[in-house]
Amino acid sequence: MLTSLMTNFLKTIRDNLRTHLLLGLLFLLIVVPLSAAMTIMVLYEGDTSKPYVPELRKIADQTPLYPGFQRTGEKVVLKQKMAYFFTNYQCDAQFADIQAFYARALPQQGWTPPKRTNSILYDMNDDHYRRGDYFIALEQDGARSNSFSIVFIWAPQ
Repeated sequence: MLTSLMTNFLKTIRDNLRTHLLLGLLFLLIVVPLSAAMTIMVLYEGDTSKPYVPELRKIADQTPLYPGFQRTGEKVVLKQKMAYFFTNYQCDAQFADIQAFYARALPQQGWTPPKRTNSILYDMNDDHYRRGDYFIALEQDGARSNSFSIVFIWAPQ
């Protein structure tokens, strides 16, 4: 029984060998270059912005925290000419109170307040605090009312 199954399997492969080889070759011609390209993109995406991450961490350390903020995590995102350092917090305060706190604290440290022009063209100055090529954005997680982020951004203009 087992011998006849094996014989039938080998006969099927031998009869369709050309088709199997062509499909294998096509697979290799598509998958190998695609895998190599994706690996290169992952390794080198934002590579030129990596030197700015320590400065973003330094700015984050110097930025006052809203009373009652409890740090829940952080994340770095690198783009070709941008770097983001997300710091996540939990707090039972209202987002408006947090915004008011930073509207007082950040200008004292030399940050230009947001313009809030709501123009059609997006400008980081519209809703981010700015100092040189660095920006600070305040965000609230829409799904969780007690979850907030302060995003430190390097984005040369």
